[in-house]
Amino acid sequence: MTTNRATGTLLVVLMMSALSTIPAWGGGWAVITLDALPASPQAGEALSVGFTVLQHGHTPLGGLGPRIVATHAESGERVQVEAIDEGAVGHYAATLVLPSAGSWDWTIRAFGDVAQAMPQIRVAPAVSGALQPSTGPVAPWILGVAAAALSVGGILLAFRRRYALAGVSVGLAVTLAAAGLAVSQPADFTAAEAAPVASSTGADLFLAKGCVACHVHRAVPESSDISLSIGPELTQYRNDPDFIARWLVDPTAVRKTEMPNLHLSPEEIAALVLFLNGADDS
Repeated sequence: MTTNRATGTLLVVLMMSALSTIPAWGGGWAVITLDALPASPQAGEALSVGFTVLQHGHTPLGGLGPRIVATHAESGERVQVEAIDEGAVGHYAATLVLPSAGSWDWTIRAFGDVAQAMPQIRVAPAVSGALQPSTGPVAPWILGVAAAALSVGGILLAFRRRYALAGVSVGLAVTLAAAGLAVSQPADFTAAEAAPVASSTGADLFLAKGCVACHVHRAVPESSDISLSIGPELTQYRNDPDFIARWLVDPTAVRKTEMPNLHLSPEEIAALVLFLNGADDS
């Protein structure tokens, strides 16, 4: 009887231990993938952030109420916003306004207590006195009509041999025509609009696309804290670029695997191929 009781107790303990692992392997982790690397905004400029939450990298999770927390790397200033469901199930959007220039570290907390780090955002100082677009489409049209009228008047004055006045009229016509052409052109881009995406490197994408949820890469320090090491460590991984590209386009088309299709763009795949093959090594 004592042996049976001990055996029964052991079985209960083993069952409880097994049940305790179910949240971790059944529903306890998810991958966050950014739609795209964020642009480099100016201080105070609204920045749109979109991302998808996938349970185990495959199943979209809606209704989560994710939270974005950004911290200024130098001052410690903190900004926090809630993301809302947008579009397909599991997709979220938020508007992030970073008030100060400098480097901002940020995370997304979407599933449980795990905060997934994202690539650092570099914010430019706010630019004052930037060129503004025309307040309406009528201004270039009015200038054009005035220039044409002055041109006709100049011709008529020339026929009457009033050459001095004709010259003034034609000069004004040219000036107005040039002004009309200038205001009809699009306004200059601000520095933030003209800048490429911030640090569009493979290391940033390794974070932004959620690779860190399953893999460790020592060039991405955050991966050591975030990764569940479900996939192999990729620090020393090297392979044929064409093979890596095909794998990233659709892993299951290459071989049977649990790795999800992250729906990467050709540019993102090219950057990740270079990164994984050590192009960023110093």
